[in-house]
Amino acid sequence: MHFWSPFSAFLFYHKHPLPPYLKKYFQRIIRVTRLREVRVLLGFTRVEAPDPDADNQPNIVDLSKGNAPERWLPAAEVNGEGIFIEFSKEQIEKMDEF
Repeated sequence: MHFWSPFSAFLFYHKHPLPPYLKKYFQRIIRVTRLREVRVLLGFTRVEAPDPDADNQPNIVDLSKGNAPERWLPAAEVNGEGIFIEFSKEQIEKMDEF
């Protein structure tokens, strides 16, 4: 089953029915045949890498000069595909009990 999206230039996916033996473990599995991702550089560090788990990154230097926000930022566009997997909530809760 194909799905059209208002963002179809950036996202196109196929939803397939799950085989009975997988329904216990997964809510749904979707094959994404077109996916657009844009990565934007907001700042950089000079010596130490930023902590990926921290919400606040005090050692990142902004790209803008002074206090004025930048009107543009350098970015890279990546096109690809992938698989979206939604696990069964009941099975996840059972795993949490261990």
